[in-house]
Formats: sequence, structure tokens, C-alpha cells
Amino acid sequence: MDKKVSIIEPLSREEKIKTAAYARVSSKSDDQIHSFNSQVAYYSQYINQLQNTIIVDVYTDEGITGTVIEKRNGFKKMIQDCRDGLIDRIITKSIARFGRNFTETLKTLRELKCLGVSIYFEEEHIDTADSVSETSISTYMMSAELESRTISYNLLMVK
Repeated sequence: MDKKVSIIEPLSREEKIKTAAYARVSSKSDDQIHSFNSQVAYYSQYINQLQNTIIVDVYTDEGITGTVIEKRNGFKKMIQDCRDGLIDRIITKSIARFGRNFTETLKTLRELKCLGVSIYFEEEHIDTADSVSETSISTYMMSAELESRTISYNLLMVK
């Protein structure tokens, strides 16, 4: 009786990092809309060129302040997709684009860390996948919140 031997080759599976981007502008002025469109195009192209990465989506909020998560539907959808395991990594322009409310943003960062989702803030060159101290991120967040309050105050004074 002839015995047949079948060789089963191991599957060559490289885990793709499910990557999303987040873009937000706080007003619908012409320069902000141009910035918004540029951010969306940039992140779509940027993520597609990264190795071992698959783009999930570019989540957006247009003409929405970063001070209240409740008003930011794109952001809320992105966080829910993280909870659902659809995203491993988020790339965004800066901590100020991610959020301008210290308490809400810190809470979100902690939740994402627990979910195993890392965030890369391009302007600050901070990657939460690295051992970055929460204190460094908190300093940027406080600055972003203060800047938002100053802008709001200045706009009220002009009117």
C-alpha cells in the first residue's frame, strides 16, 4: 500500500494594522474647508502607502468644535469602531485636532489604551504605542483647551 505524504505549507500571514485617521476643523470658513479637504486627501494617501497597514476610514468632523465629544459624530463613530475591534491605530494631525477638552480627551485616550488602540499625533511626534508619559500628552491637551477658550473669548469680544 502506497502512502501519500502531503506537505502543508504554512500560511504566510502578515497581520495588517487596521489604521484610521481623524480630521477635524472647527469652522466652515474657506481656509478651514481647504485644510479639511487637504487633511482627508493626505491621510487617505499616507495610510495607503504604509507597510503592513490597511486603511479603515478617515473619520471627520467638519465645522465642529473639539471641546464637546457629544457633537462630534465622526469622532464618536471612530471610537465605537475601536470598541468593536475594527481599528488598531489612529493617526491625526495634532492633539488639538483630536480634542480640546482635557477631561474628555484624557478619558478617551485611556479607554483607547485599554482597548489596545494606539494614536499617533503628527505635529507633536507623539505615539501612544511608545512609552509616552500621560503627563506630556496632558500638557499639550491643557494648552489646546486653553487656546480654544481664548479663541472663543476673542470671538465674543469682537461681536
